[in-house]
Amino acid sequence: MAGRLDGVRVVVGVGGGIAAYKAVELVRALQTEGATVRVAMTPAAQKFVGPLTFEALTRHNVMTDVMALAADKSIEHVEWGHWAQVLVVAPATADVLARMAAGHPARHRGPAGRWPVGVGAVRCGASGRAAGHCGRGGPGHPPARS
Repeated sequence: MAGRLDGVRVVVGVGGGIAAYKAVELVRALQTEGATVRVAMTPAAQKFVGPLTFEALTRHNVMTDVMALAADKSIEHVEWGHWAQVLVVAPATADVLARMAAGHPARHRGPAGRWPVGVGAVRCGASGRAAGHCGRGGPGHPPARS
């Protein structure tokens, strides 16, 4: 019987936080449904659960250094971006969400508990080239800094 995710390529980004151990269960559940899973971990996540756990489950290397080059000297995180069909971030802590949205940690909130000014999302289809320096960039660019 085919799983609901047969053939789907998923990158699970594991952030730091006590709930990082739950990402192990998530990876297993995705695989049970037929997904092929790769895992990327923040340094903080590695303090809660080790990369070897995910390597044993997925049979793939775990990305622990976003600036690392692959064995063929390609930029690994760019290659993973082309490979993935789905990105799941777990646990999605406030810090991880802020870094994804604005490129900096959300240590302080603005008035009335709102996110800091300048937090945004990548605008797909906007002018500019993401990762254009390596010849494989797509449309879009990060949010403007204020």
